[in-house]
Amino acid sequence: MTSGALISPERWHRDGRGLTAEVGFLGPSSIEMAMGQLPEAWLPYRLLVVTKLKQGKNYVDFVRAAEPVQLDERAVHGEWDYFLWSPSLTSELSEVLEAGFSGPRAADVLSLSGLVNIQYQRQLKRRRIPTRLGCVNKVRSDDGELVLHSQYEKVYRSLLRSLQEVTV
Repeated sequence: MTSGALISPERWHRDGRGLTAEVGFLGPSSIEMAMGQLPEAWLPYRLLVVTKLKQGKNYVDFVRAAEPVQLDERAVHGEWDYFLWSPSLTSELSEVLEAGFSGPRAADVLSLSGLVNIQYQRQLKRRRIPTRLGCVNKVRSDDGELVLHSQYEKVYRSLLRSLQEVTV
């Protein structure tokens, strides 16, 4: 399998710890500005939001596009789990999103496919948690095949650098 394909959590898992960093308490304008400074090679970038919806007795992830200006409004409604997507890096996701991307592990598919995770204004016991970034830069199949998400790792590092400049 090549980098850029959607990866199923049924056969694949993270190889190593991945990349993660806390970037502090940010506003939507900081995220929007940092997105504007990402590598031009993989433009455009889209923000995807993952919402938990109850279906029967279980919850499923529902993924849809979001705009950075909506971050604070969505946080009020408990939406805090975002992914930064480049359609040029993961074009297969376009069709899936058009059809309505949902499932019990949809967020895992995004994560294992290398997309940069942004946890914005998550709350724990009524306390706001600083924004965190994450990226699964290496995945391994149950058969031992290794896939490196080097382009998304570059996007992650660029986003982190931009956000750290804003919070200094």
